[in-house]
Amino acid sequence: MSIYVDGLISWTDQVPVQAQSVTASVTTSQSIVANTAGLIVSNGSSLTHSLPSPVGHKKNGRVGFKNLHATALTINTVSGLINGVATDTIAQGVTKWYTTFDNINWYSIT
Repeated sequence: MSIYVDGLISWTDQVPVQAQSVTASVTTSQSIVANTAGLIVSNGSSLTHSLPSPVGHKKNGRVGFKNLHATALTINTVSGLINGVATDTIAQGVTKWYTTFDNINWYSIT
């Protein structure tokens, strides 16, 4: 059976990937994300969520955010950078996943 990850692989690629379970939670307030893979669904005005330090985070482990609110969701990190900058933003209805390959910085993989 082939499984296609939303936003990561297009239907025309038709590359099978292994399914992976993630923990999801919904928040309407600021939060610091735990050092585990998961999806944070956010629905609050002008929120900022902080990724934990990438140091010691499981390499290639993923942390995701989905923004349900009309205002942008800001993502920052307690250390390192995200795609070479201090913050990232997520528009309404968008889901972004972050990972670390080097345990120094975070990278958006969507």
